[in-house]
Amino acid sequence: MNLSEIEKILSEKISQVASAEDPAHDFLHFKRVVKTAKDLCKEENAKLEVVLPAAWLHDFVIIPISTLRFTTRNTEATALVAGQTKIFMVILALND
Repeated sequence: MNLSEIEKILSEKISQVASAEDPAHDFLHFKRVVKTAKDLCKEENAKLEVVLPAAWLHDFVIIPISTLRFTTRNTEATALVAGQTKIFMVILALND
């Protein structure tokens, strides 16, 4: 599977996750992050195959702020994103 195929899959998955109700996590937010990541990759000569999935999946799990206590929000969200991202990437690899 090449990088453009991976990006298409990631984009499709994120389009299902992105929230139109939360402008901070709508699909355009993810596209802006990915564009910035690509620009930084060129500038810093980074590995796009590492940075691109990270950019697409950085908010893979969106947790409404109202459902979490302020002091635990970042820790809980980070753990959920990491877990769900790992599962998704394993499935992606298995389908290759």
